[in-house]
Amino acid sequence: MKQTLCLLLALALARAPLATTAATTAPTNPPPASAESPYGEMRAFTEALVVILNRHVETTSFKDLTYAAIDGMLAS
Repeated sequence: MKQTLCLLLALALARAPLATTAATTAPTNPPPASAESPYGEMRAFTEALVVILNRHVETTSFKDLTYAAIDGMLAS
C-alpha cells in the first residue's frame, strides 16, 4: 500500500511540470486582424449591433438582434 501511494505521488510530481508548461505556452490572445482574417469585420459587426441595441427605440435582446441580422444577410 505504501509503495503504491509513493508511486502515485511520484507520478503526480513528475507530471506537474508538463501541466504548467502547457498552461504557460498556450496563446492567450486571438490572432491579430489581417487581410485574410475575419476578426476586423466581426468587430465592426459587433460594434454595429451594440450601437443598434443602445439606440433603437424598441427594446430587443442581443440574441434576437443577432439572428435577425443573420436572417437579413442570408436574404440578401
